[in-house]
Amino acid sequence: MKRFFAIFAVLAITFISINEAKANNISIGGDVGLALPVGDFSDGAGMGFGIEGKAIFPMNPDIAIGASLGYYSWGEKVDGFGFSNIPITGTFMYFVSPSPTRFYVGADLSINMFTATVDLGGFFGGSASATETYVGFAPLVGIVAPIGDNMNITGTLKYNLIFSSGSSTGFISLRGGIMFLLK
Repeated sequence: MKRFFAIFAVLAITFISINEAKANNISIGGDVGLALPVGDFSDGAGMGFGIEGKAIFPMNPDIAIGASLGYYSWGEKVDGFGFSNIPITGTFMYFVSPSPTRFYVGADLSINMFTATVDLGGFFGGSASATETYVGFAPLVGIVAPIGDNMNITGTLKYNLIFSSGSSTGFISLRGGIMFLLK
């Protein structure tokens, strides 16, 4: 029930007032980037890589909301251990500069399907994994710059916190991408 409520809350926050968004300003696209573990998470996980598909809905000239689906994977820092995450995210963005190149601050609220995998080695063979679902939060800063009539490049820096049982898992993500304006 908690999982259902959390997913519902993220989707509701993402799509509230979406009818007010101007259809010709909606943009879709994706980004790729690095995921650098911090805190206790950095003890077992190495540098990671992520990819996200997303949609952005402007609410007025200074505020936008968005939704994204992604996949992150971290390299092994300890032999045999691996980590991955599938976030479903709702985003709030407040633009602090005028067009055409725009800087913004914002926050993400996410549902994260976080997986830990361990290689059991040659004697036991195979591997074992466990997946848990957690809520996450990420303050962020970013930039959107036009590179054509219907295309923007984006850059985002986020501090991701995934609230796991009794602690939190953190990583810093630095991403770049392309967004296409739907007209």
